[in-house]
Amino acid sequence: MAGDQPIRMHRFENAEEAAAAVPGAQVRYMALGRPTSAWRMVDVSLGESRLLCGRMGADTSMFGTLDRNLFYFLTPLSGTGWKIYGKEIGARSLAVLADTTDHAVWMGRSVHSMSLQVPVERFARVYSRFAASEMPSWSTLRMFALGKSAATRFRSSITTTLRMATHWPETFGELRTGKMLEDLILERLIRAVCTTSRAERPEYRLLASRCNDYLAANADRGVTLAELRDALEVGDRTLRRFFVSAYGTSPSRFLRIQRLHGVNRALAEPAPTATVTSAAMSFGFFDVGRFASDYRSLFGERPSETLQHSRGTGFSK
Repeated sequence: MAGDQPIRMHRFENAEEAAAAVPGAQVRYMALGRPTSAWRMVDVSLGESRLLCGRMGADTSMFGTLDRNLFYFLTPLSGTGWKIYGKEIGARSLAVLADTTDHAVWMGRSVHSMSLQVPVERFARVYSRFAASEMPSWSTLRMFALGKSAATRFRSSITTTLRMATHWPETFGELRTGKMLEDLILERLIRAVCTTSRAERPEYRLLASRCNDYLAANADRGVTLAELRDALEVGDRTLRRFFVSAYGTSPSRFLRIQRLHGVNRALAEPAPTATVTSAAMSFGFFDVGRFASDYRSLFGERPSETLQHSRGTGFSK
């Protein structure tokens, strides 16, 4: 297809032809065995970014120079056998090549791979908008292990784009189509990267330690969101990001579950005059009806049953 068209589909007979078609880089492909199939590549222009997906015809080493003005996001869509600088990229791995001109890659022929090339300035703008913070500084190679849902959503946006490019290429005649798909892919990419990278930040590890210590020291009462925020000396936004990253849920839901566990302990080893209502209120549950419903959903029984078991049989959850 013409060079100015948004979609190009290639079928190459050898590694040299495939390497010559890679945009934005000077790359050599060296087949490590006898080819068993042709090299195939789909090249899709998406706004300011570019998506390349393909399969190798043989186990292949790739090396050469890259454009320092681009981030290269690499992940397999299926298959196994892909290493960068000796680091393996698994099914839920995402590799980022940044601020480098050199690369060395080994790829097995069974891998259906994806390379997303994003201008550094473009990625920084989108990152700041979605993450509400400046883009972190990445070394030559950064590896992310994506969560299951994040990996699924990100891969879904890629496969949707490929399906459209394959079956309805005419839709890319409208520039806004590529721009919309680029926005979707980058948003899901950044959400996945932010969740993973925040969990690895040293300040978040310290915050997790302080948070766990504070909650353990106050396990016999209900801790409020405002109290925890003040104790950790962070703002609402930081606290929410930290909880989603470290605990997989919002701080308010996490604290509510913590308080439900506190009531459960109080009912499992009750004082002589303890009642369900007094135990619930001591942990900040003043809507007793909603409390009872949440308690049953979490522990599989009504709070009165926990109290009855503990007094009648010495049962403790």
